Amino acid sequence: MLISLVSRPCLFQCLLVAVSVLAATAVVSAQEHKIKIHRPVKVGDTYTLSARGSCETQAILTLAGSPPNTQEQKNEIEIEGTITVLAVNVQGNATKVSCIADKCLLNDKPLCNPGDSIVAENLGTKSKYTVKGEVADEPTTKALSIVMDTADPESKTDDDASFGTDQPQKAEGTWPVHPEPIAQELTRRGLTVKGENVKGTGKLAAVTQVDGNDVLTVVVDISIEGVKPPLPPTATLESCSVTTHMSGELPADAGARPLSQSVSMEMKMRANIAGENNQNVALSTIYAQKAEKTFGPAKK
Repeated sequence: MLISLVSRPCLFQCLLVAVSVLAATAVVSAQEHKIKIHRPVKVGDTYTLSARGSCETQAILTLAGSPPNTQEQKNEIEIEGTITVLAVNVQGNATKVSCIADKCLLNDKPLCNPGDSIVAENLGTKSKYTVKGEVADEPTTKALSIVMDTADPESKTDDDASFGTDQPQKAEGTWPVHPEPIAQELTRRGLTVKGENVKGTGKLAAVTQVDGNDVLTVVVDISIEGVKPPLPPTATLESCSVTTHMSGELPADAGARPLSQSVSMEMKMRANIAGENNQNVALSTIYAQKAEKTFGPAKK
């Protein structure tokens, strides 16, 4: 029935086009590509950012003899604007950036007006966000950190050291991540992690062409058991695990900026909190965070 709606010459032409596309894809897929995840930037670099992100927390508290008490919280943020790099660390990761916003919405409410400036700065132990010259409160800071993340000035690692490989890869090729740098970086940030508990794989998921240039889709999946987050003295940790999925479209030209990036992370934790009269409270929490970003050249 479908074929009757398409003339035979047109059908043959479509088939020829499909075959040529598949053949071109096969040639690209058979090639090996160097995997360069880390893309250093310089002070003064500019680019456009369009990003959406969210974070969601579910906490279930259970006291013996009482029904579970479930608490949930969710925030969504969206931002579009032009980023300018103001400071970098020794690896060339941006530690301070400004964004001239076209729009910025937190839970569908404007954080600022078009043309206003948002500045993000990593201070090592925390990040500072300034919106229209005013320091952002904690909820706004947490939301902005999802879509405007900056690097620690004291960090000694980069993405290649943690997630990359020095072996050229064909499409569908995989490699193991590097547990020790990942564990060391997370521990330095306050989550105690042992390298032996970090498992993960990188993959060259696809090779496509954009404007005649090869673009690599790199995917990294990581799972970490035995995580020890900071807890109050009255709490006893039962278990804590983290899973992360990252994906990025990276031009094969290592000097070009990424085209897009997506990250999703989930942390699950169970703990017991000592209460009065030996009444302990069982705590079960799930924290999920995700972000999708696209990057482009700054408008002239």
